[in-house]
Amino acid sequence: MQSASAGLEVLLKTGLSIHASPRVIIDWNHNRYTAIQEIDNWQYPEQDNGNDLDLFPIESIVLPLRPTACLAKARAGEGAATSGYGDAPDEVRYYTASVDSKYKYWSSPSDSTTTTITGGGYQILNCNPYIIYSESVLTNKIYICLESSWSRPQQWSIETTTDGINWLTSESMTNLIPNSKGQVILYWNGTSWTTTKTLQSGTPIKGIKLSVDSMNKQDSFFNLIELGAHLEADFTDRTIDYNVSNSMSESVAQTHHKFLLYTYP
Repeated sequence: MQSASAGLEVLLKTGLSIHASPRVIIDWNHNRYTAIQEIDNWQYPEQDNGNDLDLFPIESIVLPLRPTACLAKARAGEGAATSGYGDAPDEVRYYTASVDSKYKYWSSPSDSTTTTITGGGYQILNCNPYIIYSESVLTNKIYICLESSWSRPQQWSIETTTDGINWLTSESMTNLIPNSKGQVILYWNGTSWTTTKTLQSGTPIKGIKLSVDSMNKQDSFFNLIELGAHLEADFTDRTIDYNVSNSMSESVAQTHHKFLLYTYP
């Protein structure tokens, strides 16, 4: 159900004439529009050490139109079964991993150990997935999506590079819990990365790396659906006209939005 502010509810109930003004936010996913130079696990190459490359390819984390969490690959020791009947499906669904599956995500080379580390969590080794673009890209948003239905990282950090060689820790995400969809989204506020949304002009980066030190459960894998640099911008002041149309068939209902924008010379 779509939520509404108290002021909007009053206006909908009492207003004789209501005019809606659009807000146009454009999000460029650099994984789609910029050539990628390299995708791998830092200093622990997938080709030699990966966890079943056909089932959990690291290349999947930069594919377009990625889903969010709750479509998990069932694995021994990473799931639970309940008896009884339910009239609705569980929020999380477990599927058999298959080479022929249309949907895949990356999984760490090994699972977390039974050893706890200072600061909390069960130690996981050699888990540093990264992306390096062919050129620097202007970025004000870093998007991370995890398959965190079963387990999640507890101590981890994100690093960025401007040259593809030297990495700088941009944000320590110890105990930063992904939302219900497995998402962690960081925004550039002009000086640092934060979870508070702000649409600054951005900063040039050439790559992103996650460094995962521990998981919140033992014997669990770190599962990554998507990692990417974005540039998000508000184009509302450039909107000249807009149109909304709806269509419906026996199988689907669709809403189409068309915006006419102008660009600065």
